[in-house]
Amino acid sequence: MMLQSSAMHDPLTGLVNRALLIDRLRCTLARLHRRPERQFAMLIVDLDCAGCDAGSRESLLLETTRRLHDQVRPEDTVARLGANAFALLLDEAGKREDVERIAERLHAVTRSPVLLGAKEVAFGVNIGAVMVTKEYAQARDVVEAAELALAMAKADGNGQHAFAPEPHTSSARIQPCHVSRRNLKS
Repeated sequence: MMLQSSAMHDPLTGLVNRALLIDRLRCTLARLHRRPERQFAMLIVDLDCAGCDAGSRESLLLETTRRLHDQVRPEDTVARLGANAFALLLDEAGKREDVERIAERLHAVTRSPVLLGAKEVAFGVNIGAVMVTKEYAQARDVVEAAELALAMAKADGNGQHAFAPEPHTSSARIQPCHVSRRNLKS
């Protein structure tokens, strides 16, 4: 049992890893095809912790994990995708406006500096979001859409989030959702 748990969870944070997230996405898509009225969303949160040494970075990742967990419900999934990337799979996410508010909350809670030893470290995040619809055929398509949205958010600067277009509107361009620079300093 311990071997299975370590194969499906990140060793540092204890969060679900990419493999288990993909499995949960597959289950989400199967439920969505049975009940298309349900709303799901996935967000990829990319942490900007430039200037952190290895020890500080680990502490920052653990604090980020705690802050992300505090912003979601028990039925939602928080995963660690890579070095500085996290994913949130939101069950019964509501409408795009609801997910927008969640992204704004994530920006707000990650703006607060973290005390690492005797030093306060400020950090920020960029977020790529996708509303998961029945048009998505594969779990990897959802992840790719969220990664594309994240790339657009990052291109627009730190502290941004963007939504991927719906899959059946491939000609649609991803529209970044700007977080006011003024609000980032509060």
